[in-house]
Amino acid sequence: MLDSPSLFFVGMAGSRLPIAVAHGEGYANFALRGDASKAIAAMRFTDNHGAATEAYPANPNGSAGGLTAVTTPDGRFTAMMPHPERVFLQHPDELDLPGQERPQPVDAAVAQRAEMGGIKTLPRPPNRFDTIDALRGLAVVWMTLFHFCFDLNHFGYLRQDFYNDPFWTGQRTVIVSLFLFCAGLGQAVAVQREQSAQRFWKRWAQVATCALLVTAGSYWMYPKSFIYFGVLHGIAVMLIVVRFTSGWGRWLWLAGGVAIAMKFIASYAHSYWAGAGFLNDPAFNWLGLISRKPITEDYVPLLPWLGVMWWGMAAGQWVLQRRLHWVNRSSIPAATAPLAWLGRWSLSWYMLHQPVLIGLLMAMAALKTFK
Repeated sequence: MLDSPSLFFVGMAGSRLPIAVAHGEGYANFALRGDASKAIAAMRFTDNHGAATEAYPANPNGSAGGLTAVTTPDGRFTAMMPHPERVFLQHPDELDLPGQERPQPVDAAVAQRAEMGGIKTLPRPPNRFDTIDALRGLAVVWMTLFHFCFDLNHFGYLRQDFYNDPFWTGQRTVIVSLFLFCAGLGQAVAVQREQSAQRFWKRWAQVATCALLVTAGSYWMYPKSFIYFGVLHGIAVMLIVVRFTSGWGRWLWLAGGVAIAMKFIASYAHSYWAGAGFLNDPAFNWLGLISRKPITEDYVPLLPWLGVMWWGMAAGQWVLQRRLHWVNRSSIPAATAPLAWLGRWSLSWYMLHQPVLIGLLMAMAALKTFK
């Protein structure tokens, strides 16, 4: 028994069961139809050592990899070649035991499985997944710590080069990547749950409005390097692109790779074609095809970052189709629950954390002045 989302095999992963097999010809054959890479295995034929086998008699039909049962991503449907309905005793090879030593009928075995919680119904698929929210929450915490250090540097409590030091620029790259990847995961969930256009555009309007507020606030703080195309501006544009390309399926992986590669292709083009200089102008540098970074406090252009969100969408679609049990958990560890909460309120936190941090540091500076 393999670890799978099948509701029929809950709690049985790792079990080795002697089950009747009533055929020797039929087996899983993907040569003419289907895709073996998309099959979610639930059971395999094994040898006496518990290893998957294709050899007779442990595997009566030679099924590749010993495959003998598959299931769906939500676990509601399971198909198998063995015949458990013919196994009417818990230990069918011990029929001659006398009296109380005789094995119990299968009904008793089923009752025992029910007590263990192995027989159950699955709840309605959720609109959110705590595991994805927790991953986004991790990005929120990391971003908050990063911005706190940035603010300390701005007020003179630290002396760090946040614009050139790889220690800080590398962290920023990872943080932005996490946010965009999670945004792609979220869009994969929204598309699978058939999110309405009205709800999508309502959320998009919230992101776009917050992006404009960031521009206004940063202009007040940094008039010479205000944010005109930062992470929220980028997300607003990328959400539209990713939403309308969600049907690309596996091609999203290639599209993401091309988008990331365009950054390096553009750098090469600038070195050989002087005419590409117009891409550095503010009217075009939101595309990301630049040879020099513009003077701004936050810069997340369409390229290469669209590639990260595309990969998030592709990964989300793959998980929802083939590994739903990775994210479809009824509960998450208590230690990660606060991260999931942060992940659900990431936009609100993003908008509020910097004013709060800056306000606290300004208050500290004012208190020092009064002293």
